[in-house]
Amino acid sequence: MSELELGRGRGADADPVRLPTRALLRHMMALGSSGSGKTVLSKVVVEEIVRAGIPALCLDPQGDLCSLALAALDLDDAADPEERAKQEAALAAHGVDLAAARSFAARCDVVIFTPASSRGVALGADPLAAVIAGHAEPSEIDDDLWTRAAATVAALLGFASDDDDGEGFIAVLDTVLRQLAEAGRPPASLRALTDHLNSLDDAGLQPYARFWELKKLRQAIRKLARLEVGPRRKLFDAGVPLDIDLLLGLGPHAPTPPGKTRVAIVHLNSLHQQEDKEFLVGAIAERLYAWMLSHPRPDPQVLFYLDEIAPYMPPVRKPQCKDSLQLLFKQARKYGVCCLMATQNPGDVDYRAMAQFGTWALGRLMTRQDLKKIEPTVKSLAPTACDGIMAELPRLEPGQFVLLSPDHFSEPTTLQTRWLYTHHETLDEGRIEALADQRWRERFAGLLERAVTPAPAPKPEPKLEVSDPPTTAASEPAPAPKQEPASKPAPAPKPAAAPKPAPAPKPAAAPKPAAAPKPAPAPKPAAAPKPAAAPKPDKAARAAIERESQLATLREHGPVDVKRFAELLEVSETTARRALKLLSKAGLVGDFKDGRASTYWALDTGARPDLAMPDTVLVATPGIGQDQAAVLGQGLLRSTLLGLGPAAESLVNVSLVHKLLWRVDFEERIASGLLGRLVGPGYEDRLGSVYLHPQALTTLTWNANRGLRFTERPAEHASDVHDLDGVVRFNRMPPAGLRFDEQEWLGRRAEAEVSEAFAARWGARVITISPCFVPLWKLLIRRHEPAGMRFATLDAIAGHNVDWLSGSTA
Repeated sequence: MSELELGRGRGADADPVRLPTRALLRHMMALGSSGSGKTVLSKVVVEEIVRAGIPALCLDPQGDLCSLALAALDLDDAADPEERAKQEAALAAHGVDLAAARSFAARCDVVIFTPASSRGVALGADPLAAVIAGHAEPSEIDDDLWTRAAATVAALLGFASDDDDGEGFIAVLDTVLRQLAEAGRPPASLRALTDHLNSLDDAGLQPYARFWELKKLRQAIRKLARLEVGPRRKLFDAGVPLDIDLLLGLGPHAPTPPGKTRVAIVHLNSLHQQEDKEFLVGAIAERLYAWMLSHPRPDPQVLFYLDEIAPYMPPVRKPQCKDSLQLLFKQARKYGVCCLMATQNPGDVDYRAMAQFGTWALGRLMTRQDLKKIEPTVKSLAPTACDGIMAELPRLEPGQFVLLSPDHFSEPTTLQTRWLYTHHETLDEGRIEALADQRWRERFAGLLERAVTPAPAPKPEPKLEVSDPPTTAASEPAPAPKQEPASKPAPAPKPAAAPKPAPAPKPAAAPKPAAAPKPAPAPKPAAAPKPAAAPKPDKAARAAIERESQLATLREHGPVDVKRFAELLEVSETTARRALKLLSKAGLVGDFKDGRASTYWALDTGARPDLAMPDTVLVATPGIGQDQAAVLGQGLLRSTLLGLGPAAESLVNVSLVHKLLWRVDFEERIASGLLGRLVGPGYEDRLGSVYLHPQALTTLTWNANRGLRFTERPAEHASDVHDLDGVVRFNRMPPAGLRFDEQEWLGRRAEAEVSEAFAARWGARVITISPCFVPLWKLLIRRHEPAGMRFATLDAIAGHNVDWLSGSTA
């Protein structure tokens, strides 16, 4: 099948809309606000790909894709004919081609994989396994793969690639991985890497001191080792291996039945931390990238679908999966891998990723920011129809789209999505578990057993070699004296003496059974030592569970002092203090002095109670990315000879910082004009916000041509101030994830002073006063002659120069 049946054009007699399968080689993006039908359209693409005999790998963040396992037509021979007739009638009523629905139901082989969970088919993921996949020799592995693997492992432990500690740890890991590869023994797993690092003494670690402090490196190695215990270890050790052939049913293990095509759905909701989801998405992208390099094909051979891509490809933040996805989008088309993405917030997706997609399905978009974000793309794909499309998007109904694919359609195409061949619903873990028991558990049982057993196997081996158990096994006849109960027939000769001839055979027979049991019991004692090693991991696991319980208590009740922590755990203060000390040493807990007592909190909450900050703060979303800021920064470099000579400066670094503002939400009553007083109440009530500098308390304004400025009183009425309202989108974020000047926070003016300054300028009523942060791009520029450094600052909204200073008026 060379075309995908997506639906029909809008209108009574509209023709079917068919997209060539090859169009997906240039990737497809489905955009639309919540309820627009973008996920349904994406599932239609998956159904059509399956009918074309092409397997699909789908990452499901919410459970919506899991219902692809529920075909609307039951083709089971034992199905009730009346029920099947009802199903067919229901589909026909929605205009579904029954032959196509039967074709899909007969062909699809849907399997739901659940990472770190046994509800579906348990899936394990090791970040280093993706590197060596498809490489017969370590020398064949590209250096860039080791660098990305190092960044992935560092991010897995919470290190950011754009700060000093993150760069230091990545440099160490990158060097270690390359050295091991050059020595012909690249680590195939996190455990192998951890074992190697743990085997290094101070002298072995010393060469890496040039990259990072050894004290911090040792702490990071301990954190790496802790991935093998607690709930997160299931993500690396438990489940079937993360192998693309296995997922797609193409390899020898649990293959797709003859005549069927695999739809592998990875249910991301079985992971409870966003960091783990980002890691897994990156690991899958890395493994798929390695797989396609060793399985190149010019035609479509796999569909890779990620629903709701925004959290994994944001414009500024850099989750650990971002680089891997970006690389996949750039290279996949050359190897026959088609990418399908969907999002309801195009403004929250990095423009560089979106630029890789050649087919766009535009559904209903309502916000000005989202419309503005996609307008340049629409102009480039359909320049003459752009205005009409932009005006139409807010009015589209659910299931209605504008399809742009210049390589295959000469003009924008209207689309009414067809009805699905499957049920469209969200499956919870209970339904997934029931499906797994019914369909997949037995098929993957052998792989799951192998995935569980190898982990403990290496542990006994070194012990056996050290204690020379083979010698003990060879002398197993020696334990025969312990089997003397088996030779207790020896007393039998006494009764045998009465029947003189008969007893002789009995004693002769006695040795035979006595000899036969000897080998049988022998293996049992030999096997006994193996379970004896089990208490050690159990003890470690119990310690990890206890630590997780302690952290959960801190997350829920923190920050707390030692006394309160002891009360919550129902232990002594000595035990509580020891637990907090261990958690702090492990880098999981922060502390600060509150009076004379120390107070503790869980670092992974993202809170900053040490600065008396709220749990979350309002943060403006940047409008331009780092690459754009770098381009703008090049324009700020000074040159010699009045701008005619070579550049006298060079751009060294571009980093995102956040600046504090006081946000004042208010209610204001404005007197109406004469006409308004004649026909109305004579006044107008307005709501709004203004933003004040944290120290100077001057008012922030925004101008599209000049950017951000501070002034004393920019307008007669507070509601007439042109500022950030309607220009940027504010999100709530934990403050620990921001880079801001802590002294600026500590030196901010009190809320009472903010209220007083606002009241002195305007007569509006203050509703709330809260801190918020605005992103800026900080540029580090090197001067060549005379040698030196200087900073420049751009707002991250449109890239204008901004002089924050002390908030002095412009």
